[in-house]
Amino acid sequence: MNQRSDNITRFSVAPKDGKLTFASDYTPVGSPSQMVISAQP
Repeated sequence: MNQRSDNITRFSVAPKDGKLTFASDYTPVGSPSQMVISAQP
């Protein structure tokens, strides 16, 4: 885990095999400190 990063990126999870795909979302921030995983209906 890279704890010295200054960005948050978003990934989609394929329901069939769990493969992660970059969701073209890069947000620069000062010090990201949390990660949230949410299920979409």
